[in-house]
Amino acid sequence: YFADRLTPALGKHFDIPQNQILLGYGGEEILERAFRACVSKGNTVLIPDPCWQHYAHLIRSSGAKMLKTRMRKETQSFSYDRDDLMQKIKESKPSLILLTSPHLPTGCSLSFADLQAILQIVPKSSLLLLDEVYWGWQKGYHAEAMQSLLSRMPNLMILRTFSKFYALAGVRVGFALCGRDAAKMLGSMKRFLGFNRLSRSEEHTSELQSPDHL
Repeated sequence: YFADRLTPALGKHFDIPQNQILLGYGGEEILERAFRACVSKGNTVLIPDPCWQHYAHLIRSSGAKMLKTRMRKETQSFSYDRDDLMQKIKESKPSLILLTSPHLPTGCSLSFADLQAILQIVPKSSLLLLDEVYWGWQKGYHAEAMQSLLSRMPNLMILRTFSKFYALAGVRVGFALCGRDAAKMLGSMKRFLGFNRLSRSEEHTSELQSPDHL
């Protein structure tokens, strides 16, 4: 099983315990597992507006209530409206808070200071899922500071994939760096299917090089 090789490598690279790393069939599968683990009918899910439409699809499919936090328009860019976001977290106590950084489609990012302030008011029963599938391109990103939040904020999950920055979309591998509670929430959600053959082991890759296997 390729997780036996990839999980230790990710743990070493990001300096995080292996039991706080989750792997999935692309980022979408980890998102779906988060919904299955944390969201029930009638719960509230907070998302940015605008955002990737797949978020809205998952909310509708789960029977949850959709709550949107607005983006603030600057002179030549956008930013998260931190006050609006924090107020809605306090008032609605969403079971899942889904934020994107860098944000699609505006390109703005959540700063370490903003994320730290937001996490201070997130209910312990809620999961804050920071979708960083476009991680690697934002300027001034403090990787060590962001990763340090995982040891202090147990209900934080940072979602990434090999599709964008590593240009390996075809292997369909997503991964999440998790706080302790976030890992427990999703760790109990078992996969129904495995990963594709190319991403499972080097043996299958070498097999495909032979015309007999085409």
